[in-house]
Amino acid sequence: MSDRARLSASELLDRKAEQLARRHDQRLKEMSEVALQAGTKRSPAWLFPRPALALASVLVAVSIYWLAGGPGPEQNAIAPPPQVAAIPDWVLDEEVPLEILEAPEFYRWLADQMTTEGEQRG
Repeated sequence: MSDRARLSASELLDRKAEQLARRHDQRLKEMSEVALQAGTKRSPAWLFPRPALALASVLVAVSIYWLAGGPGPEQNAIAPPPQVAAIPDWVLDEEVPLEILEAPEFYRWLADQMTTEGEQRG
């Protein structure tokens, strides 16, 4: 019975070795196919659609902005309120002393000047 036990054990080992060899061959074939497929699908990075689309979008946006002229100084200018527009330019000068600009008598005098100029014109 020892020959029979040995024979069955050696047969069992042979069968297991054949199964492992088949699995090993199958895995190698699968890995080879995956590697070959991945190699054929690759293309240069500049041909990928996402970066090319992003670059094209940025170029279109910049060219539209450049051709439209962008916001010019006349579009960015804020109109002064009517009170500031009525004040003469020399009052807005930075060289006028603050004591004059902070004195209430100055503004009364300025209002009188504005009314007398309006009467003289009209």
